[in-house]
Amino acid sequence: MKRIIKYLCLIAISCIALLAYFSININNKNVHHVNKIEQSNDSQHVVKSMNLVAIGDSLTQGVGDVSNNGGYVPRIKQLFDDRLGIDLNVKNYGIAGERSDQINQRVLNKKNIQQDIKNANIVVITVGGNDLLQALQKNALISNKNTFRKNMTKALDTYQINLNKLLHSIKQYNHNCNIYLFGVYNPLYVYFANVDKITDYVNKLNLINSTTANDYKACHYVDINSLTYGQFKTEEQRKSLLKDAKHSNFNVKDFSREESDSKEINDYLSDKDNFHPNDAGYDVMTNNLFKVIKSNEKFN
Repeated sequence: MKRIIKYLCLIAISCIALLAYFSININNKNVHHVNKIEQSNDSQHVVKSMNLVAIGDSLTQGVGDVSNNGGYVPRIKQLFDDRLGIDLNVKNYGIAGERSDQINQRVLNKKNIQQDIKNANIVVITVGGNDLLQALQKNALISNKNTFRKNMTKALDTYQINLNKLLHSIKQYNHNCNIYLFGVYNPLYVYFANVDKITDYVNKLNLINSTTANDYKACHYVDINSLTYGQFKTEEQRKSLLKDAKHSNFNVKDFSREESDSKEINDYLSDKDNFHPNDAGYDVMTNNLFKVIKSNEKFN
């Protein structure tokens, strides 16, 4: 009888132990599930602020902007505030006239730029225009087409190497940031619409920018080639430019001047130098940049 009672006691103790075990695990699972939901909710928080670093040449500095506020940089800040409700902290490191190699040297030599890149969610770059312009000016007087083509091909190859170095430098300081790389445009088209070599090399440089951007994680190309044609949107309007173009012989050196006394024909370029964007041109740059950013950033 004692053995039976002892046996029943052992069974009862075992049952209690099992019930306690399952109760603890069920509670743990519920706690884990609650924590997971809380973490999930936390990850869905709305972004209140972001950091943007702009680096590059005169298009980042904002040359041509009548307000002298910095071209597309203050405009993109305003769009983030107006349309997304996000406080965009911006740093502008644009210097007019710099080539790709010079921009990269600044990134590698300036501690403040490096620190801002480390803290950035977004890095925006304008580069290539001065590389192309200087190559065209250097080879403008070469009459032999093969020699001209060979020299320009070498210049673009060098540019692509420098562009890769620049993108690598930025990723070296912040591999998580999204990079937005602007293309370039032909500011001389409405004056010399029949000079194909400028537009051809603008297109080649844009191809380098777009394909190189695709080679890097979280790097995106922003097209602004529409500034080439300004308000002349249709093929008929562009053909009229070709028909009315008075200058068949063109020397790129003629357009290295910094000032102009003639009104700009292209509605998106500055009357001051017939070269850089005006306020309307920077609006185009900003809107194109904003569209690409919206399709690639997570704001909540």
